[in-house]
Amino acid sequence: MKAVIIVSIVLLLGTVAVGGVLLFKADTIKAPSDLSAENFVKACAKTYETKGFHLKMKLDFVMGKVKQRVEMAGKQQNPDMMYIQAKVQGQTLEGYVKGEKAVFGSSQTDTWELQKDLTNSGRTHMLPLKQMLEASRYIKNAKSIDDTQINGIFCKGVSIDLKKEGLIRLCNLESVAEQCNIEFKDANYLLWYDPQDFLPYRINISFGATLSDMTSTADVSFKAECELFDYNKNVEIKFPDKVKALVF
Repeated sequence: MKAVIIVSIVLLLGTVAVGGVLLFKADTIKAPSDLSAENFVKACAKTYETKGFHLKMKLDFVMGKVKQRVEMAGKQQNPDMMYIQAKVQGQTLEGYVKGEKAVFGSSQTDTWELQKDLTNSGRTHMLPLKQMLEASRYIKNAKSIDDTQINGIFCKGVSIDLKKEGLIRLCNLESVAEQCNIEFKDANYLLWYDPQDFLPYRINISFGATLSDMTSTADVSFKAECELFDYNKNVEIKFPDKVKALVF
């Protein structure tokens, strides 16, 4: 079960940190009538007005006495392509996403597999409007937080809580929750954006979940620190031939 949990967490947190929160589109959903919430949604939507961006993440989860860190880096090419490289327990896992299709494997061995069961969790494009509207309704406790400097850029901060129902709907995690026996809890998002153009440069996420199998349950805490940078610079993603055959 440990290997399944680790791989699932890589897919899950990568999606939640990037392909989930950034799906908010200001022109198609109506955020709660709160300035902080509106700024949060606007900053997320701005990423899709670019050609793409680069990202790096540190993902930490704790399950009982087990602590695991996953480091990820990659880039997104708008509107619907992503490349991620993750290091898990000394091993490197690579992933390509095109629309609703996610492929994982290794360029060193040139072996790739289409993740049919978890494909929906890999979405990076616009979800159906109904899901977006439902997810936005679950935003609560929106507030401003301390400003900061990120790579020399002055950024304003905002915090929101997202009820677990919104997290599941926004990131389309119903199948993941069912297949991996995961019960999600409410999530907290901290986002820092440039007030000049509203592009976000840092997103921190934390939430809990309960994992269960036939014999036991375990409470797990997740934390992700994600930095976005180099908007519109060298964002083209080149798919290996074997990956192309699976996603195009």
